[in-house]
Amino acid sequence: MEFSCGRNVDANIKSYKEAAAYNQLTRTSLSRFCNRFNIDCFDLLQDLFIKKAKSINSKLIPNDKQNEILDMLQL
Repeated sequence: MEFSCGRNVDANIKSYKEAAAYNQLTRTSLSRFCNRFNIDCFDLLQDLFIKKAKSINSKLIPNDKQNEILDMLQL
C-alpha cells in the first residue's frame, strides 16, 4: 500500500480455518477477501486494481481514496 507521503507498507495475509493472521502471503480473490473480512468494498477495490493495472506508475490507492479505504478497513 502506498501512502501520499511516498512510504509503502506491505501487509501479508494468511487465512486459517478459524481465523486470519497477518504474517504470510496467501493469494485470494477480491470477492473472497471482502467476504472473509465482511467488508462491502468489492466494486471499489476492483475499480482501483483495474486503474492500477492500466497505469503501472499510478498509486493503487490514490490520495483522495485513502481515508475511505482506511475507514472501510477500520484502520
